[in-house]
Amino acid sequence: MRFNDYIIIIGTGIIVIAFLAIIYFSKKYTVPYYLKYFFLFPIIGLIVSSNSILWTFFHLYHGRIFFLVQDILNLLWFIILFVFFIRVLEPYKYIKVFIIYCYIITGIQFVLIIYVYFNQIRLPVQSIFSIIIIPLCLVYYRRLLKLKPIVNLFQSPSFWIITGIFFYTCVAFIVYNLSIFLPHSSLPNSIRSFVYSFGNISAIVLYFLIIKAYSCLKHPQNS
Repeated sequence: MRFNDYIIIIGTGIIVIAFLAIIYFSKKYTVPYYLKYFFLFPIIGLIVSSNSILWTFFHLYHGRIFFLVQDILNLLWFIILFVFFIRVLEPYKYIKVFIIYCYIITGIQFVLIIYVYFNQIRLPVQSIFSIIIIPLCLVYYRRLLKLKPIVNLFQSPSFWIITGIFFYTCVAFIVYNLSIFLPHSSLPNSIRSFVYSFGNISAIVLYFLIIKAYSCLKHPQNS
């Protein structure tokens, strides 16, 4: 097996652990308003990972179907992130503009997914969402600078989740854009797979930080 294959298997296990941690801490402690639907995040992540395993190890369907399923699941994944950010940044004065923006971007993304599928072209579909998510993370950090004296970051669930999201989207943006320029004809599959492994490793880091975030529910004053 290639390095990325091991990363996919390990990552699937981490997602399962993250989901179980979310269920455990959600039942034991009060869940903040912005995390109400966040349990769907690892569920979709697990389906994404399972889709990768079915295609990578068993080749149950054509690559076009695999990428279509991944893109649709990633769209759902980012919709959950949009809902999360809307709730975290709700006092933000431009929140209504942001909500409209999310609707527009989601619609564009859906059209782009269909266009890529039927025209059999390679585009970094996830990059559009990364361009949106990264600035939202920066807006959150900017707000934290104002709240720093009254917020313990190490006990704040939103801080750990957004830090994981920021790290993942930055790495994914580089990896998936770089993949366009990797020649399919002359470059070995092992090299392309190794490049993709960095995106999967960043996803593992994200889920570790999600586990850390939910463990912070023991400190509701910093939710």
